[in-house]
Amino acid sequence: MTWFPVTLAVGAVVLQPSGIDVQRAFEAGMHEQVVEAVQGSDAPRDAYLAGLSLIALERIDEARVMFGRLAERPAVDPWHSIGVSALRLHQSASGESDPAATTQAEEAARAAVRLDDTLSLAYYQLGLVQGRKRAYDEAAVAFEAAMALEPTFAYAYYYAGLSFYQIDRTDKMAEAFETFLKLAPDAPERERVESVLRTLRGRR
Repeated sequence: MTWFPVTLAVGAVVLQPSGIDVQRAFEAGMHEQVVEAVQGSDAPRDAYLAGLSLIALERIDEARVMFGRLAERPAVDPWHSIGVSALRLHQSASGESDPAATTQAEEAARAAVRLDDTLSLAYYQLGLVQGRKRAYDEAAVAFEAAMALEPTFAYAYYYAGLSFYQIDRTDKMAEAFETFLKLAPDAPERERVESVLRTLRGRR
């Protein structure tokens, strides 16, 4: 799910019955705990974050089941389109890119945005698709929209930073990465992001 240049997926906190804040656990890389915490939850956001956690754990088939739960929602529900997009983006367990499936993933993500242009994770999913396509300008726009709608979702800033790097906007990359570190101090990408920022500061 990451395309990081090694050379250099909220308002109120929602606790599951397990006592785990799913978003904070996701942002800390506690992916097993996220998957366990959302068992029995009907919240589409929980299913989406659990699916992303399963992708991070390389349990692609299980992630597709989770995204499939979203895709089963009514077509008028933006989460249906988000689920379809995620399914198409992760078409196979091998992780190999399928251009046709990626196009379908983009169409579904855009449909989610049309259905609810206030849903931050619709833009986030669109950004992930554009990143897969290496359309980094468009990815940056999508992640910025997600950031504006949900300023506390750390990974919108992380992927925005990656996108800005790819289009040579290191100033905006630095801003995004600095906010990412503030929001997700325990993220598994922390050391790598800090290294990038140190390198950037050394060039100034």
